[in-house]
Amino acid sequence: LKIYCTADDGGCGFYRIKEPARVARDEGIEIYCGQDVDVDATTYPDGRIDIHDVKFDGNVIVLQRPLLKAWEYVIRILQSRGVACIVEIDDDLTNIHPQNVAFGVLQPGTGRKSEDWTHLLKCCEIADLVICSSDQLAKVFAPHGRFRVLRNYVSESELYRPKYPATDLRLGWTGTVQTHPGDLDVAENHISAALTGYAVDQDFYVVGDGEFVKEKLNIKGNVVPTGWVPREDYIETLNHHFDIGIVPLKLDKFNQSKSWLKQLEMASQAIPSVVSGTDENILLAEITGNPVVGKSKDWQKYLKQLFIDRDFYLERAAAVRSAVAPLTYENHVGEWIEAWEAARDIRLARR
Repeated sequence: LKIYCTADDGGCGFYRIKEPARVARDEGIEIYCGQDVDVDATTYPDGRIDIHDVKFDGNVIVLQRPLLKAWEYVIRILQSRGVACIVEIDDDLTNIHPQNVAFGVLQPGTGRKSEDWTHLLKCCEIADLVICSSDQLAKVFAPHGRFRVLRNYVSESELYRPKYPATDLRLGWTGTVQTHPGDLDVAENHISAALTGYAVDQDFYVVGDGEFVKEKLNIKGNVVPTGWVPREDYIETLNHHFDIGIVPLKLDKFNQSKSWLKQLEMASQAIPSVVSGTDENILLAEITGNPVVGKSKDWQKYLKQLFIDRDFYLERAAAVRSAVAPLTYENHVGEWIEAWEAARDIRLARR
């Protein structure tokens, strides 16, 4: 195998491409990552791109979220040369909430002329393999059956960072309202009620910009945001910023396709959480023991248990980290290697 992967500089690129590649490289796989592919192309003022040639030396390529029509031509050119083409997906971009900041960018007919999710669907249709992070994503993007569901994991090194919970336990969330419209709303006033009723520290802590959070959750204390955090500092910031987490998600098509990553990240830092009942959250909660919300008042009920009984909190903090200890890239890199090899074999069979 000689593999090249395109990867962005954000969390998706890190978890879905760069970390599996790093561990696979340690296993002896020849694999490289970059942000683009070297092509001979003509770009027109209206955003169209004509691909004349692709300069590529390898037998497998992984394309993260290819949203340009030009990627269809790249895939076909490479496949004609026997190169296996994989599309990597981590979100259902066909069902973005209209209030999500990405909607106007990726919705057909509303965003940049050259980029939308219809091109992504076409790339998935012709790809040799689709790799995605949840079962629901496979249903959306790989109805042809050529897929692997490879869930998000964490790095072994991130499991061993010490966690020192505050004397007065802090409640928090990671995200921004701009990219999570409707998610905080599912908790109604029960987060605020849990803080005012049972917490000593009644502030609410956010790894993110914190905008609109106070209004959405009706927080009586302060919202304490970190601001934007670079990926390389994210886990450490999460570890230090709060002690109990929430993972509220509106149960719509977009969120039902989301991975278990938020709950996993918190658990890896010994942060017990209360989570909404998406399929992937439920799947991980069966491992972590984190409570899954059925009714909105459950947010308050489950948070109360953690706030009022420190021994229970400490027990849960240790338990969630222990439960996710096996869920590392180091333990699961074989899944990625198998997928890359499968794509190579599929391409050989389809020639």
